[in-house]
Amino acid sequence: MGQVDKAMDIVNEAGKVEERVRAATAAAVAAAALSKSMAGATESLDQDGVMQLLPAVELRNTPASIMKIDSRKPSEHTVRRRKQADEDRSRHESAMRNAGIAFKRLDLLKAQIDKDSNPDAIKEYCRVAKRLYVDWQHIRAFYMSDRSRPFRNYRNTALTSLENGTHGSSAGAAQKGSNGHADMQQEIVKRINRLSRMQQTLNGAHDVVDREEKDEASRSTTFRGFSFNRWLDMFLMYGKCLTLNGEPEEAVKVLEKVSQSSVFHHEHDKMRLIRLVTLSIALRADVNSQFYSQARWWCGTKPTGAVIYKLVAYLMASNIEALTLLSATNMYKFIGRQLEQTDKIYYNRRAVSEIPVPDNLEIFDDIRDMSTQPVGTVKDGQMRTRNDLAALHSLAAHCLLTARSDAASMMQYTQALSLAPRDASLALHLGVTYFVHSCKRLRGDRQKAALKGLMYLERYAELRYIEEKKAAGEYDSDRTTRQGDLNAVVTQEIAYNFARAFHFLGFLELAVEYYQHALKLPISRLAESGSGEEESLCDLRREAAYNLATLYISSGAMLKARELLKEYCTID
Repeated sequence: MGQVDKAMDIVNEAGKVEERVRAATAAAVAAAALSKSMAGATESLDQDGVMQLLPAVELRNTPASIMKIDSRKPSEHTVRRRKQADEDRSRHESAMRNAGIAFKRLDLLKAQIDKDSNPDAIKEYCRVAKRLYVDWQHIRAFYMSDRSRPFRNYRNTALTSLENGTHGSSAGAAQKGSNGHADMQQEIVKRINRLSRMQQTLNGAHDVVDREEKDEASRSTTFRGFSFNRWLDMFLMYGKCLTLNGEPEEAVKVLEKVSQSSVFHHEHDKMRLIRLVTLSIALRADVNSQFYSQARWWCGTKPTGAVIYKLVAYLMASNIEALTLLSATNMYKFIGRQLEQTDKIYYNRRAVSEIPVPDNLEIFDDIRDMSTQPVGTVKDGQMRTRNDLAALHSLAAHCLLTARSDAASMMQYTQALSLAPRDASLALHLGVTYFVHSCKRLRGDRQKAALKGLMYLERYAELRYIEEKKAAGEYDSDRTTRQGDLNAVVTQEIAYNFARAFHFLGFLELAVEYYQHALKLPISRLAESGSGEEESLCDLRREAAYNLATLYISSGAMLKARELLKEYCTID
């Protein structure tokens, strides 16, 4: 029996040894699998960019194979990559310091410019801002070939790490050796935690984070340590200083280049601001080459506002070259396509019947005025009113009238006036179109066209009279302009337009009378509310005196003409 017991003990010891061998083998396999998983995680981390390091944590019960630090000599490619990362980081850090100094300098110069428009400060601002602008231009991520993709982050890892406040993968790998064992512990803890979160996500313990939220979290919002809004303010001020320094063409080029950047190209509010400043510079310096592109952009970007179409009409009236550009065939085709879309909205009864009427819709005392009545909606849900359609038809009529298509322009002006019956400018334009039509020798209804023009001119005077009385607080809706001996000609503008109409038609006696009225009457109250420069632009005495002097000269009254020119048209 003793030998049997010894045999049984030997068998039991052999089973225990076999169990320990199996356990050791399983542990080795698990350690190898974990090391392989961590190596894959390291590669993914190197591609996405290493996150901020966690504080040093003491690891326990960790396989020795994981804690072992690789002491092998790095390859030449790795050394070269780490060196390049260090050089890029140093270069971007130096550029960031220089940008900080430049922005502080620009803030001081801007204060001087806003105070007294110091010419030396303007030149210095242009010099400093040009360096920042050149630095901005050299970033390839701002000017990608595919403009449909908005800006997310920089392609350069070192620049991304600096702007986002993290260490790049290459730069971080280059610094691991100097930090020693503690840095390796932190890296291991981060990767183990990440593997744990991945496993929990696969098991359904946590919801998957939305991709858009991840992109927004990783999106870069600064350049050289300053926000993009701060850079935009600097660019706009740079364009202003270039204009004041006598370089408006360069200012327009700078702002055009900035608008093409992917940082601002998909920001509609910022794009509108850049375009508006560019347009104001072009108007101030008569950069007519920009009028067509700016008009197309505004009409195409926001085709629902009457203000946009009136702005284009103002550009057309600025000078002859701008009128030629904006009344060309291409521009009218562009306006015509918008007219087709507008007609589909306006004449679609179903679309009109389904429009929700807002509670705060403005109600006028004149029931005929329905200029704010909604007639349709556009893709972005913005409501389109009769006033918007009237402005579009009016712009089309301007283009046709400039192209000497007076019959087609009359049709467009008539449709615009039917949409906005209380718009005095539309009545004036329609009257002028009839006057032009009456001068065609081959027309058989010349007198009839002239009478219609005078009728619409009277309508213009009545509407302008109402506006003047409302501005003065003296408007009475129970009285009309034709009650008693009331005269609607109460301002220089009304008298001058009547005088020009009679002068154009050949009624010289009436033209002289109304020119004399224009010299005596005050300017419009609507212009008095503006600045002094606006009041001087609305003062028509010089124009009236010059035209009246030409009539005096043609009749032989040279002395009267000389006195008029000396009093009103002499520059001191």
